Amino acid sequence: MRIGVVGAGFMGTLYARLLPAVPDVELAWIAETDTRRHAELAERFGVPVLTRARWDEVDAVVVATPDDVRDPVLEALQAGRHVLVEKPLATSVAEATRLLAARPSPAHLMVGHLLRFDPRVAQAVAACRGLGALWTVRAWRANSLLAARRIGTRTSVAWFLGIHDVDLVHHVTGRRISRVRARGLRVVSPHDDHVEVHAWLTDGTPVELRWSWLLPVERASGLSAGLELVGAEGMCEVELSHTDVALTSRGGRTEQLDTYHWPPDAGIPGGDLRQELMAFVTAVRTETRPPVTGEDGLAAVAVVEAVERSIRAGGRETEVKDP
Repeated sequence: MRIGVVGAGFMGTLYARLLPAVPDVELAWIAETDTRRHAELAERFGVPVLTRARWDEVDAVVVATPDDVRDPVLEALQAGRHVLVEKPLATSVAEATRLLAARPSPAHLMVGHLLRFDPRVAQAVAACRGLGALWTVRAWRANSLLAARRIGTRTSVAWFLGIHDVDLVHHVTGRRISRVRARGLRVVSPHDDHVEVHAWLTDGTPVELRWSWLLPVERASGLSAGLELVGAEGMCEVELSHTDVALTSRGGRTEQLDTYHWPPDAGIPGGDLRQELMAFVTAVRTETRPPVTGEDGLAAVAVVEAVERSIRAGGRETEVKDP
């Protein structure tokens, strides 16, 4: 199977490194609009680097462009190719709906909600069944200021981080968020750098969400994240930060290493990212619905869009559009 990668930023290069390690998969090309990087990418990956994708040369593509660039997804689907798109599916319900309508079949589109493939989340899904009636849900996710400085001019913390937790809540509880009330804070970016959300599932269960990319750069771990569910029969707490392995230098700097999302395995990204890509390849080969469908991606987009509408309305309670 020949697969191309569109977008050679942080996530795109991770996918490009991982694809050749998947059995019977060939990295066909990389499409990157920044021509200044073409020579370096060609030398690093040993494949053609294009300005525009050549859909007729591949069976499938991974699209890892910035959040607000989804034209390649539409073009690939219209060309009949299978697509794995890095979350979010889109940055509006209208655009996400157009992408779903362009699918030759539901099997042709998978959304890269990485946490679905995290073993800690799989345990939470199983544990949630034993909690009885669900009373409250809480999720939080924070990065350092490096993220704000890198992409804060193009996207908000809600689209970059928050959408992870929206899909996480949907996946673990098996229910959708139907109403939100949100406030945002802008400190270093033209978009929101910190967002707090009070939300409700379709059955009325309250959900508290908090997202930020204002942690100090000097912090040992660049990620603070977790999930808490409280029910009639107990509670489930999931630590989703990078806290398993710490490396401290004699100079006094401590770094906490990723052991779940894409830890290196013989120099190749592994962990959740490998599992996600393997699931995509399996769905392509078998022409079956992927484990994270376009509908799943659309549902998460609808919630974040409602969050941003609520922020603009001064924190007013806002209904999530039924996608």
